[in-house]
Amino acid sequence: FTGLPPETDGLRLEGNHWRPGAFSSADALNVYDQALLLQSIHKRIGYANTTLIPGFFNDSLVPSLRQKHPFQPALLVDVDVDLYVSTVQCLSWMVREHLLVPGSFVRYDDWRKTHQKFGEAIAHKELTHRFNISWRPLTPKGTKEWQVLSIGSASLRLVA
Repeated sequence: FTGLPPETDGLRLEGNHWRPGAFSSADALNVYDQALLLQSIHKRIGYANTTLIPGFFNDSLVPSLRQKHPFQPALLVDVDVDLYVSTVQCLSWMVREHLLVPGSFVRYDDWRKTHQKFGEAIAHKELTHRFNISWRPLTPKGTKEWQVLSIGSASLRLVA
């Protein structure tokens, strides 16, 4: 809740607004004590069945997190993490923990152009190769929305 992490060295940002620390909940709410910040965010959300997990993905998305929380495989993953580094970290964890599975839908908030060479777009391409993911594009340009058809040897079985 302290804003964006630094992007991977050498990678382009979409704009200067994606600098480290941007979009900080702590700054927006002017609350810098973590317990009070989480309490304030939870109150603003207003939904009791919400779990807030502080920390950048490289620190918070660890195997013990899945053991601590009863996550189920995702139907929809809304990737609104802005950066390449954050996209790779969150989706890699979801694949390793079997939360992104054949049949899951993935929506990228910041992938706007077919041949975009930064952020979520290049992370998607890298993850496709790293985990041998097959996708079905759900938009004509093949950018924002995708359905996972297979990961490695696991595949979606379509029923007629």
